[in-house]
Amino acid sequence: MTVKSDEVKVSEIRQNIIDRVIKLEEEPIRQMKIPEGFTLGGWVYVLSNPAMPGIYKIGMTTTTPEIRAREVSQGTGVPLPYVVELAYFSESPRNDEAEIHECLDVRRLASNREFFKCDLEEIIDACLGQGLHERNASVEQIADRCDVITFDHRSKLNLTELFEDVGIDTFGNELAIAEGLIRMAARNVKRQAMDGLSILIHDGKVSRVVQEITQQYESYLAANPDAEPRPPSIYKTPF
Repeated sequence: MTVKSDEVKVSEIRQNIIDRVIKLEEEPIRQMKIPEGFTLGGWVYVLSNPAMPGIYKIGMTTTTPEIRAREVSQGTGVPLPYVVELAYFSESPRNDEAEIHECLDVRRLASNREFFKCDLEEIIDACLGQGLHERNASVEQIADRCDVITFDHRSKLNLTELFEDVGIDTFGNELAIAEGLIRMAARNVKRQAMDGLSILIHDGKVSRVVQEITQQYESYLAANPDAEPRPPSIYKTPF
């Protein structure tokens, strides 16, 4: 075996050890849909009714917006079924609903009802202002506003077991170590963000997602070769 092949073999062994912790996909993701069935704590929904044009019902549910639409459509005073116009992922749907209602309070038909008379775009702005993401958004669109994305779920975290699982030997307070490791990882996340990339953690793998605004800017540069390139992060959509 030659020296060069020995070096390759050692490199492969080292990479396998690292990949057993979590695998890093080399090719960035440019287009991806949110996995089917993914949910957070619940939903903030926007319903319309053909019998009430220009009026929207904004509420929350921990089931699905479609189930909620069917429920409110069953009342004898409802002439036509409700239609789901928009549905937003929410970790705290009740709190998000209250904040959006407050934001749109001047558009509210009655203080004790969830009906608002306004343009749909105004509702969208209120939901985006609350930091919510619509369920039909692409992953690259979410990346415009988020540095790190995951579709995995964890109900608890045991630091001792985690450190053992990833093969890290520690000495000292585990919480302090975890905080330091997170801050160290955040440096790399910020570097990626400056290049117009977000991090996706999913199915035991880490991928980089090319933000939609970055892809749009790349298309602009391709169409305008004389334009002065600037860091993609300058164009990142504000939260």
